[in-house]
Amino acid sequence: MPLISLSLKHGRTLEDARARLETTLADVNAKFGMMITRTEWSADRNQAKVYGRGFEIDMRIDATDLHVTGDIPLLGKLLGQPFLKGLKGSLERTFQKRLT
Repeated sequence: MPLISLSLKHGRTLEDARARLETTLADVNAKFGMMITRTEWSADRNQAKVYGRGFEIDMRIDATDLHVTGDIPLLGKLLGQPFLKGLKGSLERTFQKRLT
Protein backbone atom coordinates (compact mmCIF):
# COMPACT_ATOMS: atom_id res chain seq x y z
CA MET A 1 0.00 0.00 0.00
CA PRO A 2 1.94 3.08 -1.21
CA LEU A 3 1.90 5.93 1.27
CA ILE A 4 3.35 9.35 0.59
CA SER A 5 4.49 11.99 3.01
CA LEU A 6 6.23 15.14 1.78
CA SER A 7 7.03 18.37 3.56
CA LEU A 8 8.92 21.39 2.39
CA LYS A 9 9.59 24.89 3.59
CA HIS A 10 7.75 27.12 1.13
CA GLY A 11 9.56 30.36 2.07
CA ARG A 12 6.56 32.46 1.09
CA THR A 13 3.79 34.40 2.73
CA LEU A 14 0.77 32.34 3.68
CA GLU A 15 -1.30 34.13 1.03
CA ASP A 16 1.25 33.39 -1.71
CA ALA A 17 1.62 29.76 -0.58
CA ARG A 18 -2.17 29.39 -0.63
CA ALA A 19 -2.30 30.71 -4.21
CA ARG A 20 0.49 28.31 -5.22
CA LEU A 21 -1.37 25.40 -3.64
CA GLU A 22 -4.40 26.28 -5.74
CA THR A 23 -2.17 26.48 -8.84
CA THR A 24 -0.69 23.07 -8.05
CA LEU A 25 -4.10 21.48 -7.72
CA ALA A 26 -5.32 23.07 -10.94
CA ASP A 27 -2.26 21.62 -12.69
CA VAL A 28 -2.79 18.16 -11.19
CA ASN A 29 -6.47 18.31 -12.17
CA ALA A 30 -5.53 19.22 -15.74
CA LYS A 31 -3.13 16.28 -16.00
CA PHE A 32 -4.98 13.65 -13.99
CA GLY A 33 -8.59 14.88 -14.00
CA MET A 34 -9.88 11.55 -15.24
CA MET A 35 -8.59 9.96 -12.02
CA ILE A 36 -9.84 12.64 -9.60
CA THR A 37 -13.42 12.37 -8.35
CA ARG A 38 -13.52 15.43 -6.07
CA THR A 39 -11.48 18.02 -4.21
CA GLU A 40 -12.59 19.43 -0.87
CA TRP A 41 -11.13 22.73 0.37
CA SER A 42 -11.08 23.95 3.96
CA ALA A 43 -12.90 27.23 4.63
CA ASP A 44 -9.59 29.16 4.84
CA ARG A 45 -8.25 27.46 1.65
CA ASN A 46 -5.11 26.32 3.52
CA GLN A 47 -5.95 22.65 3.07
CA ALA A 48 -7.32 20.52 0.27
CA LYS A 49 -8.23 16.86 0.16
CA VAL A 50 -8.16 15.24 -3.24
CA TYR A 51 -10.13 12.04 -3.73
CA GLY A 52 -9.78 9.81 -6.70
CA ARG A 53 -10.25 6.33 -7.98
CA GLY A 54 -8.14 4.41 -5.50
CA PHE A 55 -6.39 7.25 -3.68
CA GLU A 56 -6.64 10.13 -1.22
CA ILE A 57 -4.18 13.02 -1.00
CA ASP A 58 -4.17 15.69 1.71
CA MET A 59 -2.32 18.94 0.96
CA ARG A 60 -1.93 21.55 3.67
CA ILE A 61 0.02 24.75 4.10
CA ASP A 62 0.89 26.59 7.26
CA ALA A 63 2.97 29.71 7.87
CA THR A 64 6.23 27.97 6.94
CA ASP A 65 5.60 24.57 5.35
CA LEU A 66 3.71 22.66 2.70
CA HIS A 67 2.64 19.18 3.81
CA VAL A 68 1.43 16.46 1.47
CA THR A 69 0.24 13.09 2.74
CA GLY A 70 -1.64 10.42 0.94
CA ASP A 71 -2.63 6.86 0.44
CA ILE A 72 -2.61 5.31 -3.02
CA PRO A 73 -3.48 1.64 -2.40
CA LEU A 74 -5.48 0.87 -5.53
CA LEU A 75 -3.34 2.73 -8.02
CA GLY A 76 -0.32 0.58 -7.24
CA LYS A 77 2.86 0.83 -9.24
CA LEU A 78 1.25 0.98 -12.67
CA LEU A 79 -0.64 4.26 -12.16
CA GLY A 80 0.65 5.34 -8.76
CA GLN A 81 4.18 6.13 -9.86
CA PRO A 82 3.18 8.38 -12.80
CA PHE A 83 0.66 10.16 -10.56
CA LEU A 84 3.25 10.75 -7.82
CA LYS A 85 5.82 11.90 -10.37
CA GLY A 86 3.28 14.34 -11.82
CA LEU A 87 2.29 15.63 -8.38
CA LYS A 88 5.92 16.15 -7.34
CA GLY A 89 6.70 17.84 -10.65
CA SER A 90 3.78 20.21 -10.24
CA LEU A 91 4.83 21.03 -6.67
CA GLU A 92 8.41 21.66 -7.80
CA ARG A 93 7.32 23.98 -10.62
CA THR A 94 4.83 25.87 -8.48
CA PHE A 95 6.90 26.19 -5.32
CA GLN A 96 10.30 26.12 -7.11
CA LYS A 97 11.84 23.54 -4.79
CA ARG A 98 13.44 20.23 -5.76
CA LEU A 99 11.71 17.29 -4.05
CA THR A 100 13.56 14.04 -3.44
